[in-house]
Amino acid sequence: MKLRWILPILILLLIVGWSAYFVWNVPHVKSVMLAESANGWKQSYFSCPPGKHYYFVLGFLPEQELGLQHRQGWVVLSSNGLSLVKLRFDMGQSMRASWLSPRGLQGNVLNWASNANPVRLDEHLIPYGKYDVSLSFDDPPLQVSASLWLVFTQSRSDAHSRTGLDENMQRTSNATFMK
Repeated sequence: MKLRWILPILILLLIVGWSAYFVWNVPHVKSVMLAESANGWKQSYFSCPPGKHYYFVLGFLPEQELGLQHRQGWVVLSSNGLSLVKLRFDMGQSMRASWLSPRGLQGNVLNWASNANPVRLDEHLIPYGKYDVSLSFDDPPLQVSASLWLVFTQSRSDAHSRTGLDENMQRTSNATFMK
C-alpha cells in the first residue's frame, strides 16, 4: 500500500523541480532607455544590468519610420573615458526588431546590419559596470521622436547573480556599483 504512493509523489516532485528550474532559468527580453531625441541625444550614463545578448535598438513610433529610413550615424560606448566600441550604423541596413513593440515602438538594431553578423556587445559590457553611450547622426532627422534602448535577455538567475562584479571592480576601481 505504501509503495503505491511513492511513484506519484516522485513524479510530482520531478514536475515541481523542473518547473522551478524552468522559471528560474528562462530568459526574458528586457529593455532600458539610454537616450532620446527630446534631450538632443545627450550622452547617457548607465549601469549595465545583468543579462546576456546586449543590443542597441533605436525605437520610434511607426508613423515616424520615413524620417529615419536612410539615416546613418555612430553609437559610441565608453567606460572611464576609454572608448570600448564605436559602431557605425545605417538605418536602411539595420535589422528590424519587435522587442520594443510592448512599448508601442518599432525598432532597428544598430549593432546588427542585415547583411552581417551582429557586433557582440557582451564582450564589452560587464554586469554592474558603469558606461557612457552617445548617439550621433550624420544628418540629424528633423521632427522625429526616437529613443536609444539597451535591449538584452535576462533570466531570474541573471537578475540575482553578482557574476562579473569582482572582475569589473578590478577593471574600474573608481566606479560605484548598483546594490
